[in-house]
Amino acid sequence: MSSPFFSLGSYGFGITNGTATLTSNNLITSSSSNIQLSFKLASFSIGGNGNGADATDIVTVEISPDGGTTYYSTIRVLGNNNATWPFTGTQSASTAYDGNATPVDFQATTNATDGYSLVTITGLPAVANLKVRITLLNNAASERWVIDNFNISGSSNSIYVSGYQDLSVSATSKSVTGLSPNTKYY
Repeated sequence: MSSPFFSLGSYGFGITNGTATLTSNNLITSSSSNIQLSFKLASFSIGGNGNGADATDIVTVEISPDGGTTYYSTIRVLGNNNATWPFTGTQSASTAYDGNATPVDFQATTNATDGYSLVTITGLPAVANLKVRITLLNNAASERWVIDNFNISGSSNSIYVSGYQDLSVSATSKSVTGLSPNTKYY
């Protein structure tokens, strides 16, 4: 598969052979309704066509309605038998926020080439301190998860987060804060 490591701009955020966690700052959503989160997701084989996301390679999205005191695992996208897909895939992983710790799982089909390229959580709570935590996990140097076009919006005219501003990243070998759009982070 030949596809860029971004869906908008020039760069996405990705992790190869490790774990990276993106955590938002506190977001004020209390003055809006119909609040939803979305981002683009791709799975790549690096340096050949034989690798990709397996069942143990997981992207997890957690929501905290209380400023990070409690997180609720809301949605997970799992690979399957070296699945790869570009940002232009047609599958969507979508669920409503339910405030419990049991995530809704979406697993790619075996050797997927049209995987879950859009991840959406609807019905986010209208609170003073909403936080989002996204964890990307993969276990091989020849595979990569990449996300791009992260967005939280509501029914008001405000877009709370777009691109990578207001996010921080922690991983085994790096710590990045104040991510900027159009900057390479893998």
